[in-house]
Amino acid sequence: MISGAQGELKVSLDEKAIRFQRGDIELTVRLIEGDFPAYEQVIPKKSDKIVSVDRSLIVGALRRAAIMTSEQARGVKFSFSDDVLEISSSHPDLGEAVEEIAIDYKGTKFHVGFNPRYFLDLLGVLEDEKVVLELKDEVSPCVVRSEYDRGFLALIMPMRI
Repeated sequence: MISGAQGELKVSLDEKAIRFQRGDIELTVRLIEGDFPAYEQVIPKKSDKIVSVDRSLIVGALRRAAIMTSEQARGVKFSFSDDVLEISSSHPDLGEAVEEIAIDYKGTKFHVGFNPRYFLDLLGVLEDEKVVLELKDEVSPCVVRSEYDRGFLALIMPMRI
């Protein structure tokens, strides 16, 4: 905002907002009152299924699987087994998509459904090449972490498939 516009930068402040204006660009920041939700309660304390996956592999597989989702069922199924993640989806008129990608996982086989758009949005902002998924079961949130950026944490809620 400072370097992209011409003219004087104007700043105005009141009790609940601050406004920055320069040329035809305006940014307003408002103070929201109220208690912030206790988000720590939503983050699972212990996840027994830890999966490491290459970000570019899972992004590509999710993009392809998302094409085969319908308006009624936007979900894709993640099927985890030793060192393999199978991502699948189906569309009543177009058929189905199934793709396997290599992962680092040793554990019991399990399945869980997700909205691929949520994963793609999240993985689009993550810069690291490795993503760590921490899962407990098919109804608990999936904790997504960066393998290198220890401050990065995101949650994605599963969906029934």
